Parts: sequence; structure tokens; C-alpha cells
Amino acid sequence: MRRWLLLFLLLTFGFTALGQSAPASPAGRINPADVIGTWELNLHNSSWGALPPPKSATIKVLRFDESGMQWTAEETDENGNTIEANWQGPLNGLPVKATGTDEEVNYAFQQTDEGILEVATFPDGARITSLGMISGGGRTLTLHRHMTSPTRGQADWTEVYDKVAQ
Repeated sequence: MRRWLLLFLLLTFGFTALGQSAPASPAGRINPADVIGTWELNLHNSSWGALPPPKSATIKVLRFDESGMQWTAEETDENGNTIEANWQGPLNGLPVKATGTDEEVNYAFQQTDEGILEVATFPDGARITSLGMISGGGRTLTLHRHMTSPTRGQADWTEVYDKVAQ
């Protein structure tokens, strides 16, 4: 269960760009230039609550446009295990399975007035929702997450990612 949760933390990076400085794009209020690129988890600025933080996490957003998005993610969990995943799909709220994982995890992304809502559903009935914000001129991604799980109960946490200069 811990492994899918860590993978979820990587994959559901929350592609919300509220308050960006660039004009609206074909994908909505989100400026693709603010989203596309490499993001590294800032452990110091994140708050994990009762969850153990991973050692590291990197997300590469390869595509973000009117047809959807595509990304890859890699994480080293608190035990040193590497988890990799890939996802591509539309922003229509319908679930699409990620590849590269050992679990049947489905992710659905949809634009809302607040940004991009992401919902992940897991084989054990757990559900995690996320909504995030890109700030600092597209340099910082902050994610607010909520988990409801029949085996782990409920949890809330905040993740902060920094964009890697290209």
C-alpha cells in the first residue's frame, strides 16, 4: 500500500496554474510553458503529516496541450526503492491507467474553475484527490492532497516541487 501511495505522490503532480503571468492557452487558463519541464520535489518545503516522505522525486512533463498531457515520474521511497511511472491521456475526467507500476492505479484529470483536479483510484478502494497551484512565474508547484483509504484512513498533506532550469 505504501508503494502505491508514494507512486501517487509522484504521478499526481497537480497541473494547476492559478495566477500565472502568461495569457490563457488552448488548454485553458494553464500556460503550457509553465507546466512542461522537469520538477523536483522540495522535501524541506513540503509537509507530510503522518506520512513518511520519500528520499527524492522527479516528474518530467513532456506534453501539455488541448489534447491532454503526458508525463514520466521517478521516485526513491524512504527505503531506497525506485518507483517509475508513465501516464498520458486527456483532461476529460475519465480514468486512464498509468504504466510502469505494479498496481492497477487509474488517474483522471479534469480542468475546473480552480485549475486541474486529479483523482486517483486504487485496487484496495483508496482514493486520493489533488488540486495544485503553479506560482513564482512557473517555478514552484504546490499540491494539496487528500486521501481516503479503507486500510489507512484519511490523510492530508502538501507537496512542493521546484522547476529545474533548462
